[in-house]
Amino acid sequence: MDLVDKLEREEKALVFAPVNPLKFKSFTTNMEDVIDLYKEGYMVASQSIEKVKKFV
Repeated sequence: MDLVDKLEREEKALVFAPVNPLKFKSFTTNMEDVIDLYKEGYMVASQSIEKVKKFV
């Protein structure tokens, strides 16, 4: 993560990551957990749209 943090500080990378800890590792059949993660990602992206426009 050091490289990712460095690139983000230098404004050479734009990083989206979950705010809350994941409820599952790499695979789950619990669709509620998947939907919760999707909603969180959508919220983070929606709140960051101006940041994305500036980066692009």
